[in-house]
Amino acid sequence: MTGHDQQSEQSEQSEPSRTPEDVIGSAVPPRRLPRRVVVGVSAVLALAVAVGGGIWAVGKVGDADRTAATRAWPASLSDEAGPTDAKLVLPGGVGAKLLPLSDGYEPDGYLPGPDIGSLGNDNVLDAERTAEHAKDAVRGLDAGERERFAKALKKLKFIGGAQRSYSGADSLFVVEMHLAQVEEAGAERALSRFRSDVEPVLDGLREGPSKKCFLLPDAGEPKLDAMLCTWTTDDVLVTAYAYGAAKLDTKEIDRMFTEQFDRLVASGESA
Repeated sequence: MTGHDQQSEQSEQSEPSRTPEDVIGSAVPPRRLPRRVVVGVSAVLALAVAVGGGIWAVGKVGDADRTAATRAWPASLSDEAGPTDAKLVLPGGVGAKLLPLSDGYEPDGYLPGPDIGSLGNDNVLDAERTAEHAKDAVRGLDAGERERFAKALKKLKFIGGAQRSYSGADSLFVVEMHLAQVEEAGAERALSRFRSDVEPVLDGLREGPSKKCFLLPDAGEPKLDAMLCTWTTDDVLVTAYAYGAAKLDTKEIDRMFTEQFDRLVASGESA
């Protein structure tokens, strides 16, 4: 770890102890976003298709009310409880490093997206939940590839994580951002081994706009497309899962993923 990283860690009281409260955050009252009409979306597109054990779904981004309060999902809370039962929090730790979504129009014109798997659209997770849901980010892979990813993920010892989904306001696609933080001791070696373990899977995917992003297997549905982006800092696994209408704006998604990665590095989150 560099002197700069040590100085950054000392400036954040949560980092030295890495308590569960620091990973999750502090409680805040619920907040609702204002009702607005998104210009540029003129028609309803509602598509859903089972792909590799997951579901792609794209809906109209319109003038519906959307909530953006972050929810804490400890392992003690079952998925069946529903997002409204999760504790509303001001995220701390790695959860505070997600690209911001303020009033539904940051970053760069994005709205809150749909729920991620069985959770909400804006979540912070404890260690056990992070391990349980880390594979949600790669659900577009086929069964064999998902199994290889799952085995590689099981070798990582997580301390917490965060997820947030974003809907493009003027185009029909969704980006899910997933951050999973591993224990600092031995993190670089563990994540380097993870990259080696999953490299054969990524090499088998269609080439994306950069070395970090890959187009997922053809769904057999010409109206749908999806892309996976993945990279690591010193102790955070960063993954984006994007899906939407065909001719996905892969360059924009890659730009957004790079912005998220750079935000982690700039924050001094051991990156």
